[in-house]
Amino acid sequence: MVSTPLQSTDAPRYSRDLVVVGVQLGVMAFVREEDSIMSLKAFHVVFVLVSMVLSLGFGAWAIHEFRAAGDVSALVCGIGSFAGFVMLMIYGRWFLRKLKGVSYL
Repeated sequence: MVSTPLQSTDAPRYSRDLVVVGVQLGVMAFVREEDSIMSLKAFHVVFVLVSMVLSLGFGAWAIHEFRAAGDVSALVCGIGSFAGFVMLMIYGRWFLRKLKGVSYL
C-alpha cells in the first residue's frame, strides 16, 4: 500500500514551522512551510549535471576496461558515453538559454 502525500493544510505539525509533506515506505519528509519544493527547472538542471558526471565516470571506467582487457565492446561503450556527455552538455546549455527568464524557485 502506497500512501499519497499530504496537503500542507492537512499536514500535522511536528515542529514550530515544519510540516509533513509526504510519507512513503515509512520515511517522512519534512519541509518548512514557507519554503517551496524544488522547481522543475532546478530539478532538471541537477538531473542533467548528475547525468553528465555519471556519463564521464562510466566512460572513464569503460576506457580503463578496454586498456586492461582489450575488449572492443568496452571501447565502444566508452566512446558512446563520452559522446553522450557532449550531447548532455549541449542540451544543458540549450535548456538554460531557453529558460533564462524562468526562476529556479
